[in-house]
Amino acid sequence: MSPITVCAVVGTLVGCQAAFPESQLAPLTSPLGTRQEGGWVPLSSSVAAPQAAPTTEGPYDNLYRRFSLGLGALVLAEFDTNLQVGSSSLGAGAILNLENSLGVDTKATSLRLDSHYAFNRRSSLQFSIYNIERSGKRDLENDIVFGKVIIPAGPLETEFDTQVVKLSYRYNFVADERTAIAVSAGFHVMGIETGLKSKSFDVEEEFRVTAPLPVLGIHAAYALNHKWTLSASTEIFRISIGDYSGLLTDSQIRIDHDTFEHFGWGMGLNIFDLGLGIDDGDVFADVEFGYIGLMLYIRTYF
Repeated sequence: MSPITVCAVVGTLVGCQAAFPESQLAPLTSPLGTRQEGGWVPLSSSVAAPQAAPTTEGPYDNLYRRFSLGLGALVLAEFDTNLQVGSSSLGAGAILNLENSLGVDTKATSLRLDSHYAFNRRSSLQFSIYNIERSGKRDLENDIVFGKVIIPAGPLETEFDTQVVKLSYRYNFVADERTAIAVSAGFHVMGIETGLKSKSFDVEEEFRVTAPLPVLGIHAAYALNHKWTLSASTEIFRISIGDYSGLLTDSQIRIDHDTFEHFGWGMGLNIFDLGLGIDDGDVFADVEFGYIGLMLYIRTYF
């Protein structure tokens, strides 16, 4: 009987080993493992288990910078400014549209600085500062009351300057790998300075006010990839405290590009609107001020 027949009939490992020299036998396997000299080796120890693929890339660095500083131009257009300044001595002042009635510039360019410091992925501070200066000339057809004086008809020069300082605390209640959604609270301190000067009669009057307006905001940012970030925000508040009352809205949409390791650029659209009333008992005023602005800036960050 041949050795193969012996294996088939007997069906045991002993029979096969008796028929064939051990050196001619390939290692035997079974569901229990592999037959090697000295015993059976389990399959689990001889075959490496496949490793699970990673499920996340981790947070996008361009969405969670520790610090950033941006400097650029705020190109403003579509101004709409209405101003009324009266006094207890002369009564209600004239309602003036600065662009149409007094020839004040409808476009302007301002230097703007924005900075950001994050304590962690949830909490951060935001700071912004910029100044808008506009002027105009127009011949008045009639005398007007402005504050505590009467401006006579004739050639008139007007200046209207605004200074804005913003400081807020922001908390990300959503802070995942590539999306951040936050709420904020802070102050929008706005200084308004208006000057009217009659060239023919050497009569001039100034109106100045600094209004610290508390604001609440909501913000969202999304990392399109590791270079591009899209963000949008709206800050709004209605106030009636002491001498001040009014409504402020400040909305932005931006897109930023992290061009190099610590340097990038960005652009955005800013829509601002303010309605403010002031009454200190001697002088009272109503200011309506709004614009649409294009932001172009460079940034450094780490």
